[in-house]
Amino acid sequence: FFIAKMEDFAEDTWVVRYGYRDSSVGDLYLVSFSWVITLTTVGYGDITPRTNSERVIAMILMLMAIFFTSYIIGSLTSILQSSDSRNRKLQGQLLALDEFSLSVNLPPDLYYRTKRVIKNNHQSRVYSVP
Repeated sequence: FFIAKMEDFAEDTWVVRYGYRDSSVGDLYLVSFSWVITLTTVGYGDITPRTNSERVIAMILMLMAIFFTSYIIGSLTSILQSSDSRNRKLQGQLLALDEFSLSVNLPPDLYYRTKRVIKNNHQSRVYSVP
């Protein structure tokens, strides 16, 4: 809507093309917001840019959506990778405890207490904020 208003509602702007010229300002901003959400997510293309200003704004919004989506996916990947690395470390420690307990005939009560300490230490590190 802002771009169409800056261009004095020229015939090529989406406000005039789609018959929104006589709509209330609230309706125009609602349609604008709907267009932004559509453009940056599923991309229906129900309102398309035709003027250069509209195209520039559309491209900027698409680039912002790409960067934001990439950042979110990268962050989630990092979180999952970190969690997987911690779980592998825990499994390695428990395997080492198993091998050690077999080699030195560790008493069962000491084995289970040590195993519980290793697991509790792992859990406290998972939920702590560095």
